[in-house]
Amino acid sequence: MPSTLSILVIDHDPALLRVTSARLLAAGFDVDTVTEPGDLSDTGDLIDRLIRFSPALVLLDITLIGDSESGLLVEIRRDARLADIAVVLMCDHRSTSRERAECLDRGADDCLLRTLDDVELTARLRAQLRRRFARASVPLEEHRPAMGNAETDSSKCDGDGRLTFQTVAAREASFRTLVELAPEPIFVQTRGRFAYANAAALRLHGAECAEQLVGRFVVDCCAPEDRETVMERIRLVNEQRLATPTMDRELLTLSGERRIAAISAVPFTFEGEPGALVFARDITERKAAENALAESNKALQLLSHCNEALIRCDDEVELLTEICRMAVELGGFRFAWIGYARNDAARTVEPQAHAGWENGYLSDSVISWAEDRPTGRGPAGCVIRSGQALLWPNLAAESRFEPWAEAALKNGYQGIVCLPLKDGDRVFGVLALYFPAARSPQADEVQLWQELAENLAFGIGNLRSQQERRRIESAVLKMASSVTAVSDEQFFVRLAASMAEAVNAEGGFVARLLPGKRAVARTFAAVVDGQVEANFDYDLEGTPCEHLLESHEVVIESRIAEAFPAVDRLRTLRAQAYVGQRLDNASGQPIGLLFVLFRAPLQRSEWIASTLRIFAARVAAELERIDADARIRQQAALLDKAEDAILVRDLEHRILYWNRRAERLYGWQAEEVAGRSVRELFYGDDDADFLAATEQTCREGEWVGELVQRTKDGRQLTVEGHWTLVRSDDGEPTSILAINTDITARRDLEERLRQSQKIEAVGRLAGGIAHDFNNLLTVITGYSELLLSEPAIDETGREFVLAISEAGQRAAVLTRQLLSFGRQSILQPKIIDLNQMVSQIGDMLRRLIGEDILFQTVLEPNLSRVKVDPGQLDQVLVNLAVNARDAMPDGGRLTIETAAVTLTEAEAQSLLDCTPGPYVRLSISDTGCGMPPDIVPQIFEPFFTTKEFGKGTGLGLATVFGIIRQSGGTIGVDSEPGRGTRFQIFLPAIDQL
Repeated sequence: MPSTLSILVIDHDPALLRVTSARLLAAGFDVDTVTEPGDLSDTGDLIDRLIRFSPALVLLDITLIGDSESGLLVEIRRDARLADIAVVLMCDHRSTSRERAECLDRGADDCLLRTLDDVELTARLRAQLRRRFARASVPLEEHRPAMGNAETDSSKCDGDGRLTFQTVAAREASFRTLVELAPEPIFVQTRGRFAYANAAALRLHGAECAEQLVGRFVVDCCAPEDRETVMERIRLVNEQRLATPTMDRELLTLSGERRIAAISAVPFTFEGEPGALVFARDITERKAAENALAESNKALQLLSHCNEALIRCDDEVELLTEICRMAVELGGFRFAWIGYARNDAARTVEPQAHAGWENGYLSDSVISWAEDRPTGRGPAGCVIRSGQALLWPNLAAESRFEPWAEAALKNGYQGIVCLPLKDGDRVFGVLALYFPAARSPQADEVQLWQELAENLAFGIGNLRSQQERRRIESAVLKMASSVTAVSDEQFFVRLAASMAEAVNAEGGFVARLLPGKRAVARTFAAVVDGQVEANFDYDLEGTPCEHLLESHEVVIESRIAEAFPAVDRLRTLRAQAYVGQRLDNASGQPIGLLFVLFRAPLQRSEWIASTLRIFAARVAAELERIDADARIRQQAALLDKAEDAILVRDLEHRILYWNRRAERLYGWQAEEVAGRSVRELFYGDDDADFLAATEQTCREGEWVGELVQRTKDGRQLTVEGHWTLVRSDDGEPTSILAINTDITARRDLEERLRQSQKIEAVGRLAGGIAHDFNNLLTVITGYSELLLSEPAIDETGREFVLAISEAGQRAAVLTRQLLSFGRQSILQPKIIDLNQMVSQIGDMLRRLIGEDILFQTVLEPNLSRVKVDPGQLDQVLVNLAVNARDAMPDGGRLTIETAAVTLTEAEAQSLLDCTPGPYVRLSISDTGCGMPPDIVPQIFEPFFTTKEFGKGTGLGLATVFGIIRQSGGTIGVDSEPGRGTRFQIFLPAIDQL
């Protein structure tokens, strides 16, 4: 017979199994183990193992219990032989409370976390073992754990071996004494009523004697919300004789006090009546401690998550909303809201965010912090005035909450804690949290909530500082970018709008003092509520701006309309506050002013004033720039008639002046480039030569040289520049005067001339060599033919002579190509239809380029005729098609197009040795690998090739070039790496007679 402390441990993890076994052995249990049910053939084998070992308790991994219809747990509970075995599940933190509850409903006796310490684990297992032996001893009259074996104790039996009446009575009396003295409540119910209760059970229910409890319905002593469940449990144990697992239930004592007890029941027959033996344990204090700990943990968890939100959120509204949401979802509050204290006449508390059950509570409530108003005597007002947290645990009993009590209680708000939000010593808002039930929170909870409010106030201040910094940065960036405005007026409008936005003002104004009229100003920009208003002149006398004539800065924090009643505009704008800055030139003389207006009293006037100083410095500099620009434009008016592009730029490359020739040369009007950077307009990222020239100009005072620039439409042009450094009267560099002459056409002509001369020279050399080489080949091929006609030559000799003859013929082909390139070959030109010739050679070209290349033609109908040698033109197309095929090893598209074009003088100049007039254009384009720009100028040179060694002679394109030039045409090429190549052949058009 195994020990009453025998336990069988079943776990899927061998490591966890070893740890659990060691803990149980150390606690004095007898332990057997099964690593995993899969170690056995099936569940039936495991059931047999349980029967053989007959443990008092099975400690089972929750992941191995199976589903609700089958599985190990179900099989254990179905087998009558295992009815007395306690089944306890082990789980980790990943299992949910719902999963654990379902396991208890399916028959498990308890569900324990693996993280339990040894003391609690041992206590929980021993409690289940005690209940196991209680179940095994049903009915109570047959359960005699302290009396020995009645069948073998002959000293207490009559002659027939039966227990005597005295023995039974003595044992029963002894057992009742043990039950009466038991420290935990035990009672019996039959037909749903109390039939017996020990002393501990009477104390649990608040009864002074058994007569006060026995005979009462059990459900009458249960909390109303639990009665239906209790009645179902009574039915199961009374009718189906099923034991009920331990469950926590609320009990009502006879005085109405609520107590919490852990209750389990087993079927039991009492005085002939079927019922249940019920074991209870008063856990009210433990539950209270657990609840208090849970509330503290909720407060701590709320604080932790709110601190994370302070780091995560970068928007104030988002932060406030998130804090309220977490207060409801994590803190367990019914409702939460955050409000800010306003300095208006009514001293309103304005809600900013809320979460939870609101149901119109905030929108229907008037909340103030004014002490002389009834609406200001509530918790929010008290907290804002005192700066101290306020706790009203029971709103129904709080008279000061009367104005809001009805709506609050209707919404289920039973208690409130109000917490101040402080910026230093100033209370700027309140955090209000409403309890779903009246309760007095623990001191540590209140302390955590106060810490939450302090952290929230700090986070709000930090966000506001960041927002103000971003607002200033944004405004400064806008202010800096405003220099690119097309007009000074737009610049000042943008600046005024940025200035108002930066300090959160309703109005922003920039004005200039009129010359000769010290007390009159004219606005450059007036922006109110984000809208631009018309500029106006105004007399400074009697206005806040009058003080700026004597002081650099004026700040009026509130009641400005009352201080200046004669200024109608202040009343119209409902202005409350004013901050202004005077604008001085470099000599310290006042030239203008700027100011902002607010509809609310100022809170941070020093910060606003310091921000406006930044804008004032920028505006003053801009006014001086405008004056300087005006002088420069006056001085440079005569330069508009110059034939060269003349421009003036400051030392940061911003354009100050741009003459008419510059407009025609570059394509930008003067208004488009004013204030823009020459570096960005002309050079982009390729600005090394420009920077070097600028450095030399600043160092030596002058620079002359050539630069490549770009125009508005993206064209590149070459200019010859003559730059001069301009200095101020005190010798300081101020700007650079640039005179740029366009030499693009001259440089292009020179380059084409050099290329033409180069090709011409190479062609003459190639032609001369080809003539002499052709004479030698004539001798070689002639003697080869004579030798082949000799009958006396043997086969070996004949093969040698054939090889010499074939080599001579191949060399003759090369000489013909050289002659074609040198334009010294003999052509047989004919007037032909170019479309017809392309169509005829198309089939051959398709076979030549292969099936993986798509060949297509686009032929313009009714073309003029051209005069060329058809055979030579065939050779041109074949050479170009072969090159295209080699450029598309993975396939692609080859397109031949014809078109009638008329070349203008400018278009003809871009081609080599070409005159304006009508032409027929033959285009051959591919989608191959293309060529880099540095290769394109060399492709028509003889013996130059981009192909691998041994795969090209370098004469193909040279021959094409020579044939086209000898036919009176010209050829051009466009190519880009990865985008393919396009050859364009222009042949003079011949009118059809």
